[in-house]
Order: sequence, then structure tokens, then C-alpha cells
Amino acid sequence: MTGLRDWLSKRAAAVYAASMGLLEAARRLRGRLEGRELSELASDEAAMEMLLGGFDPESGEPYRPDSLARLYRDLYGIQVLAPRLLALRLRDGLPLSIAGRGVRVAWEKTRFLALAEALAGTASRLLGLLGAEKPEPLRYEPSEPSWGLEAARRLAEEAARTVPPYSREAMILFAASGPAPLGLLEAMGSDRGELESLGCRVAARLPGSEAGGPVGVARLLCSPGELLSAYRCLTLGAMRLLQLEELARFIEAPQPLEEIAKEALGEAGERLDQLAGAAHGLGQRLPTPRECGVEAPLLPLGVWSYRLGLRVVDVEVYTESGERLGTYMDLVEVLAPLLYRGLAGLEPAGQEGDTVEVEAWFVARQRG
Repeated sequence: MTGLRDWLSKRAAAVYAASMGLLEAARRLRGRLEGRELSELASDEAAMEMLLGGFDPESGEPYRPDSLARLYRDLYGIQVLAPRLLALRLRDGLPLSIAGRGVRVAWEKTRFLALAEALAGTASRLLGLLGAEKPEPLRYEPSEPSWGLEAARRLAEEAARTVPPYSREAMILFAASGPAPLGLLEAMGSDRGELESLGCRVAARLPGSEAGGPVGVARLLCSPGELLSAYRCLTLGAMRLLQLEELARFIEAPQPLEEIAKEALGEAGERLDQLAGAAHGLGQRLPTPRECGVEAPLLPLGVWSYRLGLRVVDVEVYTESGERLGTYMDLVEVLAPLLYRGLAGLEPAGQEGDTVEVEAWFVARQRG
């Protein structure tokens, strides 16, 4: 069975190679085309295919939804600056060498490129934290019109392989980055020593933790540390990339966040809805630390994320306003389907004697 560290190194390297290869090819394409007049490029068949492949001057929207020109515009930001003027001239029967005069090629940064940059940066940071070497970026030839689709598909594939629920390792690491209590992580088949080597450290010990066994270990609250936090950033960025509508026009990408949210909420009971009633609603996005530098992934329609400050006194759990929610193990039982999937976290915020301050977050159905 592959160790978590080896798996993480391989996944970070694959995402780095795919994202950096795509970004380097995109930069070369921009350098070759940006600012040039379309009439200058009329004899460059590859450039014309990328800029005008599927361009329909007879249509009110010249860029057909599934056209190659739309792909390079929506994903890579390369486009003609005045498409309607160009369409009007072409409808009048002017050859491209004349119709393209004064029509320049422009570039703008897209959400897709921003996410690819974030994935490359986070994967690079992960490799550094793991002490692993960066691989060579994948090579694409931007003079070949098909490179853009090939590079986007490869990045989407590597992103999907890095996130839950598509591997045991991703499930454990995403749960650990939540963070989930140590006992739940061990119940998933993880090794405590291996988790500690990845930065998962015990940050609070609830009463009863000294008893050992599954119940005792469940009372050990963890802090994920820098490495697991970086993996979470990589996963959140990958999930958001796979959600992009502009990518879905050209690639049939999986929707891992939707899958795990539906599975978790299907297992959760009514007590989760009651817990959400006592919590602060954060909206329809998965909580994403600012340092991740990525747009937060969208939760399925009707699902929100929530945050709740808690005090655990001995074995009893109270809200910040003093409302009793039950015992600590009651809380873990309610959140378990989410904690196992990295869709909830219990992070200690301080401890004084038998009282532990805990920051809880979780997803649940949107309150009515």
C-alpha cells in the first residue's frame, strides 16, 4: 500500500508538471500573438485556427460555444479585439487579409489561468515541504492548434486524481486537513506516526483521552500543520478548477465536491440540521483559507457551510452563548459523515484545565 507521503509527492509532482507545462505554453502563445494585427496573421494557418476556428460571422454571437476559438478565448484569454467588426467585414465578402486590418489580438487573464497558476504555486510549495524535487514541466507546442485542449484535459485529469473521493490517500489527507479528531483518522486506516510526520500534531487533549483505545484517541484534537494545510489548498483549487463552466464546455470533468457532499449529507441525520440552526452561516462555498490564493469551491445548490464556536467542559459541549449541545462524543457522532470526508473540522483554539475552546466548521443543508 502506498504511503501517504509518497502518494502526496507523486500527486504534487503530477499537478506541478501539468500546470507549469500549460502555463509556459500559454505564455509563449501570448508572446507570439498579443498585439498583432489579424491581417498580419492571415497566412498563419495554426494561428487562424486558434483565433477563428469555429468563428461564425453570420451569427449574432460569432464565437460558437464549442469552437476552438472559444476555447482559446475562455481558457487562455487569447482573442480578437473587435469580433463583431470582423464579422461584419467578413459578411461583406472582404478577404481576411483586408478584413483583419486594424483588428488586433488581445489577451486577458482568465479564471482558468489564475487557478492553474495557484495550483502550480501550491504544488511547488508542497514539493518543497516534502523535500522532493520539482519535475520538468510537460511540453506543449503552442504552434499546434490542438495543444490547448490537450493541456487543459491533462491538468483536469491530474487535478481529479489528487482529490477525494477518488483514492484512499486523498480521503485521509483531506479529512486530516479539516482537521478531524485523531481517532477518526485512525479508523480510516491511517497510521498515527505517519500523520505526525506530515505535521498532524495533537493540539488538545479532552478529558478521557488518557484512557487509550478508540474512545480515548477520539478525544485527541489535532492541528493540521503547514504541509497538510498546503494539501488542502491544492485540493480546494483543484475542486474549483473542475467546476469551471468554461472548462465544462470542452471537457467532461468529474465533480468531486458535489459527490462527497451528497454522500455525507445522505448519511447525516436531523441533528446536523439542528446544529446548523445554532451556527453562523458562511454561504454556499467551502471555507477556503486566504493563504490558498484560490477562489473557494461552490457547494451543491441548497448546501451551505457553517461555523460555530464551542466550549468543551469536561465531556459537555456548549455554544459560545451557553447553549448545551450534548456530550463531545454526541458532537463527533453528528459530524462523523462530514469529518470523514473533510467537510467538517474541529480545531482547538485554546485549553485551560478541563475546558477546551474549539472552532467547528461544517457543511449542512441551507437553513430555511
